[in-house]
Amino acid sequence: MPAKISINNVKTFYSALRSDIAGNTLAMVAAGLVPLAGIIGSGVDMSRAYMVKTRLQQACDAGVLAGRRAMGDGSYNSSAQTQTSNFFDANFPDGYINTKNKTFTATNPTGTSAVVGSAEVEYPTVIMKMFGSPGIKVAVSCQAVLEISNSDITMVLDTTGSMNFSIDDGAGGTTTRIDALQTATKSFYDIVDSAATGTGARIRYAMVPYTGTVNIGEELYNLDPTYLIGGSSGDTHPYQSRRAWYEYEDTETTVIPAGTVTETYEQLQYVGNNSCNTFGNNNNAVTVYGRNAGGFYYVDYTWYPSHFGYSNGDPATKSGDPDATYTFDRTGFTDFPNYICTRRATRTTTAPTTETTTVTKYTLDPTVPGATFSYWEHTQIDLPVDGYVSSIAKDSGGSYINSAVTLPFQVSASPTRWGGCIHERDTIASDNVVYNSSSEMITPGATKDLDIDAAPTNDATRWRPYWPEATYFRDAGNATQTYSSSTNKSQVSCPLKAKLFSTMTETEFDNYVDALVADGGTYHDMGMLWGARVSSPEGIFQTNVTEAATNNGYVSRHLIFFTDGQLDIGDNYHSAYGVERHNGFIGGGIEATASQNHKERFLALCDATKAKGIRVWVIAFATSLSSEMSNCASANSAFTSTNASSLNDTFTTIAQTVADLRLSQ
Repeated sequence: MPAKISINNVKTFYSALRSDIAGNTLAMVAAGLVPLAGIIGSGVDMSRAYMVKTRLQQACDAGVLAGRRAMGDGSYNSSAQTQTSNFFDANFPDGYINTKNKTFTATNPTGTSAVVGSAEVEYPTVIMKMFGSPGIKVAVSCQAVLEISNSDITMVLDTTGSMNFSIDDGAGGTTTRIDALQTATKSFYDIVDSAATGTGARIRYAMVPYTGTVNIGEELYNLDPTYLIGGSSGDTHPYQSRRAWYEYEDTETTVIPAGTVTETYEQLQYVGNNSCNTFGNNNNAVTVYGRNAGGFYYVDYTWYPSHFGYSNGDPATKSGDPDATYTFDRTGFTDFPNYICTRRATRTTTAPTTETTTVTKYTLDPTVPGATFSYWEHTQIDLPVDGYVSSIAKDSGGSYINSAVTLPFQVSASPTRWGGCIHERDTIASDNVVYNSSSEMITPGATKDLDIDAAPTNDATRWRPYWPEATYFRDAGNATQTYSSSTNKSQVSCPLKAKLFSTMTETEFDNYVDALVADGGTYHDMGMLWGARVSSPEGIFQTNVTEAATNNGYVSRHLIFFTDGQLDIGDNYHSAYGVERHNGFIGGGIEATASQNHKERFLALCDATKAKGIRVWVIAFATSLSSEMSNCASANSAFTSTNASSLNDTFTTIAQTVADLRLSQ
């Protein structure tokens, strides 16, 4: 008979089971595993998706920055588009963390200088796909802009002779260094101009091409003619030069008192022993005070063979000139087979006599009757410069007001007009030139040429005209030298006229750099000196420099110093300091000393320029970046470019920094 369970007992069992919670753990864990797996899986997948999004954003940013950087000509062309895509793909490669369906688009909205991009990718989930979510779409957007504030940019450009050399163009061909510079500076202009478009920013350029001097004369003359020696009537300036001497025949009349004894000598050389013994039979004529005294009478005498001895024959009187008597002297060199006999005519006047003779005279005046060129005299010469300086003056229409002037003391000289290059102010040949940050001055104070800001107050502080047609050098030292026809012409160079700050259209900028010509020696301190002068808010051009922008905004100041070589002066070269061999203003006439002193002066000027709040950029093109160049530059502002392509990249990098290339979202 089956057992029967009491209802009361069943109730008791279930009640006990219900109250015993220890028995529910397994069921609860089992029931919670599913939602827990979803939570953990979603965390893992979302974390990985965040990594994908971060990497995608970085790639998007890199792409649009590269694209905007490549817009050198201001247009988002195919090359810029390729750059954009390449940088995006490089930063987010296909299949990154198993992603798929990657897309990226970038555009340049009309009327803007921005490159705008968007990117999207699908990330396949690892755990959440078990819950019906096979993938997560990740999308980002990005935008790069190139914007600029008011900027004054001074370009100090080395246009010396080596800029004519060929160089690799970076694309398998060659070009000249000057062409590479022209292309790179134009690209610089385009980038900055593109950044300024639509912003209202004022961009101005000052241009200072340099060699051994700079062409700033017209600006100085227009500013104040008295800043120049030659700005006042009667001014002169010394040049290492030459002058032509002319010879002409003239007569001189002499009154000879009674009793005056005069002698005329004539030497004849005879070959052979004792040849002078028969000299008394010689009947050649001799001239006394312009009169032909006829031949000598025969005189019998004996020759004495002593060294430099004399033997006098008996006096003889010529019937045609009763005042004249003649004797024969001979000088015998007994230790040589050659003998020199001297005949002498002695004349004693018995009454006052007037004698007229023809003489050769010399003059600097070629208009003297009968004057013909004789020789060149090379020496330091004070030349009148007032007419030469004023020949640069122009009217409002750009036409010259005064005539060109003829260089004095030349043969068949053509008129010359001052081209605008200058000689510097007074200085000394110091080997300890430094910038003193406390006094904000370059010392020693006697280097008046290195004063960036002070206006001229006397002759020592005035600038002088560079007169290339006037300058010649001598073989050595400062001694005067003469040349019958050949002459030593100094190497000269006068670069393109410097330009003060102005807004320039693209055409104006391009035309200016296209006019640059390569010639001359390399004086880095001259370039930096005048780059600082045209940029200084406290200097003689401060009215131009401090002109307020119409937007009244802050003006950033930049000086780009470009060179393709090391310092190269040459002691025969005509620079802003004359001819070093003769003037010795920087090195005392010693070329090696001058070179070292020029380097110190360059560094002092760099320090003084940076102290004015001007960022100095230095580009060494086709040459090493010397310690002087590195130290001259502001922080993170020195570059080396080995070919035309890298030079363009360097100018592009500087332009983007000046223009502030950045992400805007």
